[in-house]
Amino acid sequence: MTLQTNPITTLEANVFKELTTLEVLILHDNQISTVDANAFSDLTALRGVTLHNNHITTIDVNVLNGLTALIYVEISDNPLKCTNCEMKQLRMLLERLVYGNLTSAICDGGTLLADYDFDDCTGVSELTTKTTTRPTTIVTTTRPGRTRISINIEKRPCVLKKNNRQSR
Repeated sequence: MTLQTNPITTLEANVFKELTTLEVLILHDNQISTVDANAFSDLTALRGVTLHNNHITTIDVNVLNGLTALIYVEISDNPLKCTNCEMKQLRMLLERLVYGNLTSAICDGGTLLADYDFDDCTGVSELTTKTTTRPTTIVTTTRPGRTRISINIEKRPCVLKKNNRQSR
């Protein structure tokens, strides 16, 4: 699924939940600053996600837990705040991936995420998010073996949010 170059600012919990066969999620070149810990829940077929060139400062490692097929994560060109201990766990997860971009992810102080010294981290605090803006329209069309999501977004900051309305 390709959603790059949009004014997306937040990925809320379960926004992609119905897309269980999704293998690649392209979210680079947006304005994403917040990724809920459950944004990618149930995406067990997801093999790759691109989040580079956004406004992400920290990522809860739980956002990638349970993604058993995941082999590629791109998070370069984000102002990563490596002083947050969550980033230590993210680095450890990226080290285990086939294509985790530790060589290009740079902390906001200029140090590579791979080289950052996390010796002062003794625990991990919980990441909490709260948003109030939304995309204009999300339409989901399902055919046997395929799900298509169309998103009509006004040129303003927005949040990708799962639509919980039941179809009749």
